[in-house]
Amino acid sequence: MTDKDKNMKTYKLLYLLLLLPLLASCSASRNTTQAVDKRIQYAYRFIGTPYRTGGTTPQGFDCSGFMQYVFRNFDCNLPRSTADQVRVGKEIKRKKLMPGDLVFFAGRSGKSVGHVGMVVQTYPDKTFKFIHVATQRGVTEDYSHAAYWRRRYLIARRVFF
Repeated sequence: MTDKDKNMKTYKLLYLLLLLPLLASCSASRNTTQAVDKRIQYAYRFIGTPYRTGGTTPQGFDCSGFMQYVFRNFDCNLPRSTADQVRVGKEIKRKKLMPGDLVFFAGRSGKSVGHVGMVVQTYPDKTFKFIHVATQRGVTEDYSHAAYWRRRYLIARRVFF
C-alpha cells in the first residue's frame, strides 16, 4: 500500500467519523419517495397553525420549530435554531432539489440565514414550492419564484442520505 493509498484511507475514515453524528440523528428514516411523501403529508396537517415566536408545538410554530417538530415525528432530531439546522445533512445544489429537502433563506438583514422551509414540489425551471411558517399566515406554502423568496434564497440541505 502506497503512502497515497494510506492517506486516502485515513481521510475516508475521518470523513465517516465526522458524518456519523449526523447520520445517527436521523438513522431510522431514508429518503425514499414514500418516506418523503409521508413527511410532506404530515407537514400539511398543520396548514393554518399560527406563527408564534419560539413556537415548537401545534399551538404555534416559528419556522425552525416547525421543521424540528415535523422531522421529530419521523425520528429525526433536528437542532432547534435555523442557524444550527443549516449545518445538518448534505448541501444540495438548487438544480438537484427534491421534495423533503430543507431550504434556507436570508433574514430581513439579508446577510445571514434567518428562515427555513421544506420543499414539497420541484419544477423543470428549477423553481420549487415549499411549506414553512410565515409571521402573518402561520404554516403556509409559497413558491421560490416569488420576488421576496427569490431574492433571499441561500442554500438547501438534504437531511437524509
